[in-house]
Amino acid sequence: MWIIKKAFFIIFVFIIFSNVLGCRYAEETNSNNKKYMAANGWSILYPSTWDRVEDSFIQETSTGQIIQFSSERKELLDLFDWIDNDIEIKLSSKEASNSLFEPVRVDKLNDITIYEYTVQSDKDGITRLLKTTIFYDGNMMYEFYGALPDIEGEIYEAIINSFKLEQ
Repeated sequence: MWIIKKAFFIIFVFIIFSNVLGCRYAEETNSNNKKYMAANGWSILYPSTWDRVEDSFIQETSTGQIIQFSSERKELLDLFDWIDNDIEIKLSSKEASNSLFEPVRVDKLNDITIYEYTVQSDKDGITRLLKTTIFYDGNMMYEFYGALPDIEGEIYEAIINSFKLEQ
């Protein structure tokens, strides 16, 4: 019986040690990031060089890079209508020549469905990709939007990939 207790103790110590090392590693890899925590229980990590944080966006003022976000309660069918309308509005813009660059792509991460699409916008000889990412938990829609190259693709993806429901 003491062998079983000793084995459990060794396994317990190993698990604790692994978790401590894992947390330390996560802190080191995220040392260049700040955490934005929304009032309704979600968070993202963003570069520590970004200096402006509001309830609807984060920004690096010196470069003008910005990611806008919002969240609201949506039924699934309403979400589909919202996505269709958003794409239609962007495509019918009179200010720029817009086209659907990447159609709606759907991914699943645990209990969250992720909808992503990109509109290409050409205005005054400048081409931007208008990226939209929506996280949907069956009840709430969490929308993120960025205009590339004003915001670099890698930065946008890193921020989006850090999305987490804290509840």
